[in-house]
Order: sequence, then C-alpha cells, then structure tokens
Amino acid sequence: MFYAKQCNCGAVTVDRAGMGSHCMPIEDFARQFPDQWLSTDEKYHNCNHCVNHWGTDLCKCGSGEHPEDCCGGAAMQNINVKFEMPRLP
Repeated sequence: MFYAKQCNCGAVTVDRAGMGSHCMPIEDFARQFPDQWLSTDEKYHNCNHCVNHWGTDLCKCGSGEHPEDCCGGAAMQNINVKFEMPRLP
C-alpha cells in the first residue's frame, strides 16, 4: 500500500506498508516516485516536514536546512529505512 498527501507547506508525506512516513518537497516526490499518484483531495495542515524538520531532504541536526548546506550530507530520513517517531519527553 502506498499513499501520498501534500501539506499546506508544500511538502509531501508518503506512507508505505511496513515503512514509516517521511516528507519531501513535491519536486523530490515526482523524481523519487515517478509512477505514484498524489492525492489532491485534501491537505495536511501541519506535517513533520514543516513542524519537526523531518524528511529525506532535511539535515539530521534538525535545522530545517538541506544536508549539503548544513552539517555535511546526513539526511534526517531515508526512503528505504523504517521510520519510528521519536518519543516526546
């Protein structure tokens, strides 16, 4: 199962069976998932990309910047790795 939904911030959240969610700009979604459909019926109001700075295109330090422009290349999320939400204190 695959489901993709866009946020008001412009990022796309992707949910796949057995995998967690990750977010990315719509341009990266189209490049990484060229054969997948994006739901446009409704949008998220706040996603983990814009609120918590999680995503395949964001730096692991949580700055919200691209990894190449920040700490040297480590992304917050990886498409092929199961993502588990961090526990809040």
